[in-house]
Amino acid sequence: MQYDHLTLFPTMKCNLKCFNCANKGTKAATAKDWSLDELISIARMIKEFGFHFKTITFGGGEPTLWPYFLYATSYVKAHNLCDKVQVLTNGIVKDPNVYGTTDVVRVTDYGAVNRYYFRELRKHLGRRLHICPSVHVPLPMPYTEKVSCSLFHLAVLNGKVYKCCTQAKHDIDGCDINDNVLEYLQGPAPDKSELCHTCYGNKHAYEKVAAPLTIQGQIWGVEEASVLMQFPFNMKALRTLYQKLRSRRGR
Repeated sequence: MQYDHLTLFPTMKCNLKCFNCANKGTKAATAKDWSLDELISIARMIKEFGFHFKTITFGGGEPTLWPYFLYATSYVKAHNLCDKVQVLTNGIVKDPNVYGTTDVVRVTDYGAVNRYYFRELRKHLGRRLHICPSVHVPLPMPYTEKVSCSLFHLAVLNGKVYKCCTQAKHDIDGCDINDNVLEYLQGPAPDKSELCHTCYGNKHAYEKVAAPLTIQGQIWGVEEASVLMQFPFNMKALRTLYQKLRSRRGR
């Protein structure tokens, strides 16, 4: 099987504490930071297997908090491990130069939490900056019976290799970096319809998304969650949602 994308999770530390964080409650949340030796051993493994990825993504946590982040992005490019290096970040940095020569800087838009930094990021990063809406709360979307995920995606977290990010976050069916990784990768693909309850590509996943969400003890339907995801915010809808939540607390 040929994999096009690799996601690395070198740290799970973050400078935000979002109540609806996708990592909260998962085994990934307690993963230890990588050492520089771990990065180099992963790079050697990639070379040994003859992999060349379209994209290597640094995720987390907040990857810029990892002390070796700048060196790592340069390292994977210098060793020709991929065509493009990408980072998933909240953009809350004192110096935009921390992103170095990263090809794509994907900043999640958390509204007032981090928009203060956008002007400076645009100035320094130009077209390399991609601002994305927050996807921590699933949105209702049309589904199809066909699974949209390409499955050509590897993830490395906490000393293990996984066949997708969802497996990595929940520590499902991974392979220790020192075991027979190539044999593991040549094995069967994971069942995406069962694994990816936040993937919008199939009917099973859509039905999971349409189920009520429990956030901080409150039951949120998809319509309510969608209100929080609109940029710019729909103030009228927010007021209605706020009144609903107040009435629930009063019961």
